[in-house]
Amino acid sequence: MNIIKYVDTAKQEGGVTAQWPSGKLIHKDDAWYFPALPDETVITSEDTLEKALDNFLARFDSELQKDDRYLGIWFDKEANRYHIDVNCRVEDTAKVIEMANTFSANSTYKIKSIYNIRRDTEIAIDA
Repeated sequence: MNIIKYVDTAKQEGGVTAQWPSGKLIHKDDAWYFPALPDETVITSEDTLEKALDNFLARFDSELQKDDRYLGIWFDKEANRYHIDVNCRVEDTAKVIEMANTFSANSTYKIKSIYNIRRDTEIAIDA
């Protein structure tokens, strides 16, 4: 896996979503993505990103190989930090809002929003 490709893309575009283990980036997919395991999200700086990503992939390799799971790397410009997580993919907008609210309500780490790549749309989550 080319970690630099993910870091550069995440920083330029705000984030990346990739299939695992192929590493294929998801572009223009009309679906919503959000953390499947919010409490397992890793937040790190760029200087520790490579090690954090390697550790994350080793820890969640089997989870990431499930059909409905994806690797997410998101860049928070305000905090200058990267978020690494296991993402869910859901096509139905109403269903994804309900799921994200439920996941967030049952987690310490709150899901703040969901994102649709094709629509370039973000929806805030209230939980």
